[in-house]
Amino acid sequence: MKRVVFKLCLPGSGGSGNFFNAINLSDRATKKILGDSNHGSWCYTFGDGTRLFITADIAPYGKRLQKSNGFCGYDWAVNSILKHGDIRLV
Repeated sequence: MKRVVFKLCLPGSGGSGNFFNAINLSDRATKKILGDSNHGSWCYTFGDGTRLFITADIAPYGKRLQKSNGFCGYDWAVNSILKHGDIRLV
């Protein structure tokens, strides 16, 4: 089991625009989305030109993370990455 930290960046959204969420994933699921790397990144562009960026990193074992501030309603993007390996609107 690995703890994967997903970070969301919404350029031009005002404020810091950065949100994160840590998810425990099986080794198999981690390999599916990150391959042999410890890092992954995805970008999605909406029809109006707005973009969102998501990065994922494996958290070092034993590292305590601050409380998650959620994903600002973009949980669907992480769910898409976990299911399809990329961001898709379904």
